Amino acid sequence: MSSIPKKGARRGGGRAGNTVNFGLLDELTGYAIKRAHERVFEAFMAATPDPHVTPPRYAALMIIASNGDLTQTDLAESLGIARSGAAAMVKALQDLGYVSQAAADGDRRAVSLALTPAGRIALDAVTTEIRKNDAALTASFAPDELKTFLALLERVGL
Repeated sequence: MSSIPKKGARRGGGRAGNTVNFGLLDELTGYAIKRAHERVFEAFMAATPDPHVTPPRYAALMIIASNGDLTQTDLAESLGIARSGAAAMVKALQDLGYVSQAAADGDRRAVSLALTPAGRIALDAVTTEIRKNDAALTASFAPDELKTFLALLERVGL
């Protein structure tokens, strides 16, 4: 599935037969999280039935679907991205026909985001496959290990 080596494994270098020593990287939590992120992203993209729904777009669709009268600023804050990044994401989701905008309740200057029927269908289809994918990613964890793993990730601010 992935060309990313497991911890301690070495990738071939630029010349035949060479290996790469990761040095301190094998001991760094941030690097381990980065590698895990790459694997999860690859697995997500392999599992999704809609190649336009990337992990960031999936998160945006789920947050929009789960929160009525959500503004673009609310979306940016909840995703931890700049408002300009949220604007670009909303534009992409609108171009796909997955999100619509309307005047927000109580503030005519703000716009509220909502899923379109096509957005709901896409979100539901991706969610079905992503649930299976997520279960496969953590299949080797006992239930208490998974709970601990998620709690530890929360502690490092993820």
